[in-house]
Amino acid sequence: MQLSSLIDEYKDCEKALYKAIRSEQVTMIRECDIRMNWIRNVIRDFFATNPWERLQQIDFFMNAISQAADLGTHSSLFADARAVIERYIAGTTARDETAPEPAAAAAPADIPEIGGMIERTDLRVSAFDRDFRYTYTSPANGRFYGMPQSAFTGRHVSEVIGDERYEKRAKTYFEKCLAGENQCYYYYLDSEKRGRQLLECQMLRQYDADNDALGAVIIIRDVTRRVPDPARAAEENAV
Repeated sequence: MQLSSLIDEYKDCEKALYKAIRSEQVTMIRECDIRMNWIRNVIRDFFATNPWERLQQIDFFMNAISQAADLGTHSSLFADARAVIERYIAGTTARDETAPEPAAAAAPADIPEIGGMIERTDLRVSAFDRDFRYTYTSPANGRFYGMPQSAFTGRHVSEVIGDERYEKRAKTYFEKCLAGENQCYYYYLDSEKRGRQLLECQMLRQYDADNDALGAVIIIRDVTRRVPDPARAAEENAV
């Protein structure tokens, strides 16, 4: 089954779930919930060889995270998103051993970095080590700051966003993320070129087999056109 078909089926189930909730159909709610969880797991384990399917896969989980209502669901979705993102950044092929082999699985060496997947999008992705120094940033983030990608590697985030913004907000969120609490928050950013933007920031903790923190992957998206609950949006700049 194609990834796009899976995502469409998930959206159809989601609509059916909302309808069942409104009409208080308990059995239908349970059936939709079970089906959606199954589809989500299939999407997570889907081994995409097409760069745009990989982006679609990541975006699916980012959207799901932003819409999740409870912390338990957030935690599960963050774990799934991290698994997908790390798979393509690291070039690993970890997957469900019981699942059928993909028709044309790419060898690890043939898998491009995540930057190659999102080169023509506005999704800003960066990876950091434990000291909050860049180990990777996407082309979109480079364009945002007017810097080449290579200029980010090894730099502390405060050198890019400024000491004030780092100390005021980013540092706290990053420390919470390293401690094991994946973060999702909103903030406003004003600029002459882009005007006022409402940005969504996802921080996904990276860790080793012993659960020791290695750093974090940070994903920033412009969500100005689908403004969430204003109470969740920060009025001050962050990462």
